[in-house]
This record gives sequence, C-alpha cells and structure tokens, in this order.
Amino acid sequence: MEVAIRTKNFNQWITSSDVWISNQQILNHTQTINLNDFKDCQCYMGVDLAAVSDLTALSLMIPYNGKFYFKNWFFAPESVMYNNINAEQYKKWKRTGDLIVTDGNVTDYDYILNVILNLDGIYINKIGYDSWNATQWAINATANGLPLEPYSQALWNFNKPTKEFERLIKSDKIVIDNNEIIRWCFSNVAIKTDHNDNSKPVKGGGKEGKIDGVIAMIEALGMYLSEPQYENTITVV
Repeated sequence: MEVAIRTKNFNQWITSSDVWISNQQILNHTQTINLNDFKDCQCYMGVDLAAVSDLTALSLMIPYNGKFYFKNWFFAPESVMYNNINAEQYKKWKRTGDLIVTDGNVTDYDYILNVILNLDGIYINKIGYDSWNATQWAINATANGLPLEPYSQALWNFNKPTKEFERLIKSDKIVIDNNEIIRWCFSNVAIKTDHNDNSKPVKGGGKEGKIDGVIAMIEALGMYLSEPQYENTITVV
C-alpha cells in the first residue's frame, strides 16, 4: 500500500518494498564526473542497446585510486517523446540534458557508436554488450577498432559483478555520475536469485520501469572482473 501511495500521489520512484540499493545510497555515492580528470586512464564499458526504440544505456567504468567511477549516457529516438508510456519523463530528461534524443523513430546505432569513438583521451580495455539484436552494431564497432566482447545475460554470468557492485557500494568505493535516469533505473531493480544463489538485476514493478543503466554498469564491472589479473582477487560475498 505504501509503495502505491508514494508512487501515484507523490511521484516517487518506488517499484518494490524490497529495493536492491536504495535511492539514498545512490545519492550518497553520486557526484558530477568530469572525464577530463581521467585522461589516459584505462577503463571498461557496458552497452545495453535498445532493440528497436526506447532507452539505450552506455556505462563507462574507470578504476582510479581505489574507487570505481561510473559515467553513464542514455539515448532514445525522438519517437519516444510522444508514443511511450514514459514520454513525459523522457521530455523532462531531454530538457535537463540527462537524456540524449536522436532523430527518427528507431535507435540510432551510428550516433551511439560515434559517442564512444569520440571519447577523447579515454582508453577502453573492453566493451561488454548483449549480442542479441546487436550484430550489425557490433560489426561496425569492431571495424572501428573497439574492443567488443559479448556479455551473456545469463544469471550465472551476472552473479559475480552484481554481488561485487553491492559490496563496493557498502564499502564506499563507487562513484556514480549525477544523472537522474540512473537513479530511476536503480529504483526499478528487483534481484533474481536461483537455487545456486546466483543473482542478477531484473526489472520489477510495472512495464514502464527500465533498468538499462544498471545492466550497463554491471556489464562494465563484469568486463573489469574478467581480466586475468583481477578475476582471482575480488572477494564475492
């Protein structure tokens, strides 16, 4: 009952009484990230592409001085400003600059690729992406020299970075760029767990909820954890 009242009457982003990471925790780890502060740093990226339209998320993760900095970008085609259940929120985020809106009715894969290619002074070790429905984008990205690796959406594959992300938040070792959309994405997360205690963020609540930004962040961290020098040094709890 409280969830429904706060959502409908106060426009608060509450989708479940069992929130994985609270909005306050995310706010406590939020600051404005300037990529000029990380010139020549090695980093990792996660990409969650929209299949046809709606929200696409990029997350750049930079390990630096014992912390993990996440810079996120969100994209949507112009059509979602009018023909989408989240249209009013998307219009607001376009005005605030949190959402990049591209021309047309479908996801502009070339625009998103060019954003990555134009990251000046940033060295990307690996880019994790879901290969489903991203074949042509992956071909183009690879042809442009980007270090793409398919990242399985299977529960077992998300387990390690999901639990490590939670541990890093609790250890005050994560910094998230100030973007209202990522806080909305976290508010929509439910955690799915199997009989082997493997865990993964999944969408909770109604169909209007999106978690693309969270998935991209977990993929970026997963790329980092897959490096040989790290995969045996992280303690998953």
